[in-house]
Amino acid sequence: MSMKILFTHGYFLNEDEKEKEIMKPYPPLGILYLSSYLEKNNFPNEIFDSTFSSFNKWVNYILDYKPEVIGIYTNLMTKLNVLKMISFIKTNEVLKDCKVVLGGPEVKTMLRIF
Repeated sequence: MSMKILFTHGYFLNEDEKEKEIMKPYPPLGILYLSSYLEKNNFPNEIFDSTFSSFNKWVNYILDYKPEVIGIYTNLMTKLNVLKMISFIKTNEVLKDCKVVLGGPEVKTMLRIF
């Protein structure tokens, strides 16, 4: 039986007026690399790229997928959304056993909050 793993991040383009004008978002390469490595080593996983989505769609996706482990990329720009995501996961009965793993340049800052 394999573990249900999900990778995601907290960047929602619709919340970033400046980037919406430019419309040149970057792909979440870090989580794509991790996902590829795990797949290559027989660990199936899913990716939810939140760039063109919304927090509500993210909520619906994870409630439907019910990951056992969720890896979230965080940086200075996405820190508040990531905190909101973690809070949702930790307070939702359906996800009560889900382990949260943070990655990215703001992990130390995020750890001070918990």
